[in-house]
Amino acid sequence: MTQIQRNPWKGAALILTGALVGCVAGAAVTGVHADAPAPVSAPAKPMVAVLDIKDVVDRSDDGKRARGEVKRLFDQQQAELEKQQEALTKEKASMDAEIEKRKGKTTPALEKRLDEWDRKNEELKETFTKFDKELERKQDELTGPLVDRVRTIASQIAAKDGYEVVVDKAATAYSVKSIDITMAVLTAMNAK
Repeated sequence: MTQIQRNPWKGAALILTGALVGCVAGAAVTGVHADAPAPVSAPAKPMVAVLDIKDVVDRSDDGKRARGEVKRLFDQQQAELEKQQEALTKEKASMDAEIEKRKGKTTPALEKRLDEWDRKNEELKETFTKFDKELERKQDELTGPLVDRVRTIASQIAAKDGYEVVVDKAATAYSVKSIDITMAVLTAMNAK
């Protein structure tokens, strides 16, 4: 059985021809000549603003409180971890001195202490990693709602001032100061 192939452009050509005829007919009725240049209007430029979201979060009153809470947690945990690290360092120095005194030879008791030290050292490394993740989670927990508030305020300012797009300043290579709404958002953020 032979298939008939249709020309997909045939319908488009008819539509284009119909549109062209309509334009010529419209030009004849309105008195515009087909060879007259079309009026040129400059395309409207989109209104774009930039916003330094991180700066607003960092400098806002709520952002400062959040940063203070994270720093307090960091300082508290850091002091405990440093104390554990210092104890392990002293213990290792003591064992190294004993090994040196024995001219590189160890005893079963010393081997057991070294193994125990290795285990404690690995646990401390895991505690450091866990602590870093906990701090990051806490920071995200405290700053996430602030970022949402910044975006809400930015959209309100954009709507009021006629901006169609607001771009995070961190994503731009260059912008003029006149389109930067960071201070306006910061002021509104601190006013609430």
